[in-house]
Amino acid sequence: MDLYLVRHAQSKNNVLANEVPALADGTRLTEMLRFADPPLSAKGEKQAGALGDWVAASANPTAAALRRHAEQQRLVFFTSPQRRCLLTSKGLARGLRKLGKYADVVVLANGFEEGGARVEFPALSGMAGLEQLQKCKGKAELDAIAEPLRKQTQSPGISASHVLDPVLLAQYLDEAAPVQLVSRVEPAGAMTRGWWGGKRRETRLEALVRAEDIAARFVRMAAEGEADCVVFVAHGDLMDLLLKCLLAGPPQKRPATTPTAFDRTVRFDHANTGITHLSLPRSSDGRRSESQPIVFRVNQCSHLEATAAARELLSCGTASSASAWLDRTGIRDAPLPASDADFGSREWLAVAMAVALPLLIAAISAGLGGGWKVLSSVSM
Repeated sequence: MDLYLVRHAQSKNNVLANEVPALADGTRLTEMLRFADPPLSAKGEKQAGALGDWVAASANPTAAALRRHAEQQRLVFFTSPQRRCLLTSKGLARGLRKLGKYADVVVLANGFEEGGARVEFPALSGMAGLEQLQKCKGKAELDAIAEPLRKQTQSPGISASHVLDPVLLAQYLDEAAPVQLVSRVEPAGAMTRGWWGGKRRETRLEALVRAEDIAARFVRMAAEGEADCVVFVAHGDLMDLLLKCLLAGPPQKRPATTPTAFDRTVRFDHANTGITHLSLPRSSDGRRSESQPIVFRVNQCSHLEATAAARELLSCGTASSASAWLDRTGIRDAPLPASDADFGSREWLAVAMAVALPLLIAAISAGLGGGWKVLSSVSM
């Protein structure tokens, strides 16, 4: 079964992290200004539109495979329940639907980003306090302003009834017209009080356990032949954890601490709308296979940056103007360079080293009687 993990387009929290400068002493403002459940930025809206246009018409093997799976109705499209992923899924699903392809979207209730929905400074959230905080000369002055305003709040997130109603979903996504996007929520009965429900902040280990559950769901789908293709629009930290769980091998064949050790030694980083493509094995008798996943591509961004011309697409004012520009220049159907279209030896070597080295170190450490504290002090 083909599994495509797609990171969401740029959100307003990504803008905070990447584009809001630190204070003179290096203090970052991100945590004080962050949104609990941010929408896409203006650039993110372009990225989501470009992703949809690319999957609808590109000759790229990944785009062509997604169209084929969708047309055969053997594609299951999952998304995180968070706003930035729903908006990215809307762009991707629109691209598949352009040609009448099947693209119903399923909200995975436990597919949210590590940490959940949290705001520690609600009075400053959403960049409301940016101008005030940027006047601070350093951390001491910043703390004097911010600490009296510290009041951690948790957003419950959108509920199942709202995400399944096109009118209410449109309001949540700040869209003018009803949004017919989501067909169901899994598991059934989840998200009655929102996908988060106002819990305390999730820890990294709790997120890792949740990622293990999602990985097991995908492996089971592959083993039982439930789908030929799964698309999951998700988040950077969750995708990192999910790949570690998938590549660490079947849980019954490895120490429970393996993904934790893996988590301490390597990170799978993804750009906004970056795509990672794996193949999960299906056993001949329909039971869970013991074979390892095959990694084909990691963080593919052909739709945004394969060529200088594609990078120019990001300067287009809207998705429609970007689409018109692609048609006008004749680039839409141009084949990608061999270095991108074909997964070459250098890419295979990089993936092999990223996967094999941490596991080798963990195995040696375990053989030395727990030389690393991580293997002895953290349990799943």
